[in-house]
Amino acid sequence: MSESTLWRCTFSGVRGSQVSQEMLDECAQLFSANYGVWSPDVSAPLKPGEFTAPMTPAKLRSECFTDPDATFLALCRIGSDIVGYAFATVWEYEVGKNICWITQLVVSSQYRRQNIATLLLTPVPPIPCHAFGIASSHPGAVAALTSAVGICPLRKVDLNFIRDTASRILATTPVPYLRAAQSRGLRGALFGNNKADGGVCSIFTDFFVDHEEPRAALEIWENVQDMKWPLGKLAAGHEYLCIVPVQT
Repeated sequence: MSESTLWRCTFSGVRGSQVSQEMLDECAQLFSANYGVWSPDVSAPLKPGEFTAPMTPAKLRSECFTDPDATFLALCRIGSDIVGYAFATVWEYEVGKNICWITQLVVSSQYRRQNIATLLLTPVPPIPCHAFGIASSHPGAVAALTSAVGICPLRKVDLNFIRDTASRILATTPVPYLRAAQSRGLRGALFGNNKADGGVCSIFTDFFVDHEEPRAALEIWENVQDMKWPLGKLAAGHEYLCIVPVQT
């Protein structure tokens, strides 16, 4: 992050049960203006190139607040304006083991590639967690998560851990969109399917956001890191699936 941006940022965190209506309104507005546009693969009445459907506070609550006491919101503000936020939900995926899942991560397009996403994901939830996970079409979100939990560069991601834990983590999730995606199956060579399209590790969330901007970010990442993206190519309607154990 540039020094000029760093000193202006204020980060905070709050448990879901303490999230105010004003916070929800601000997060919904940021999502609607910055998340992305629909891909060419969408069906009518959606239109390719248009911004994704506006997020409403009510939809945000239904998608990210399945259990308010196990939900957390991290905020980044510059002055009084929210420029980034992350919602996370924690649940037990096997006896004695919790997963912290990043259900939504949004940073204003004006402040991307400045480590705001990583810093949003750095605070540890007050509930002990053994792993962190995310499903996202944007490589920056995946890289932010792995950096936040101490896996940097991304070449150190343990794909075997994802393969061995993904099914039971998703089978126990209280998050509606993850439950729906889990029923469609995991995709990519890591799970023994969809090898021909170059996919390695993804999940079909049926969210047809355009991949042009994420692809551009991916090319930059590969050039900087001098390596291929380890999660493979991303098909329409899919999101990268990344699950990492907490570093001890």
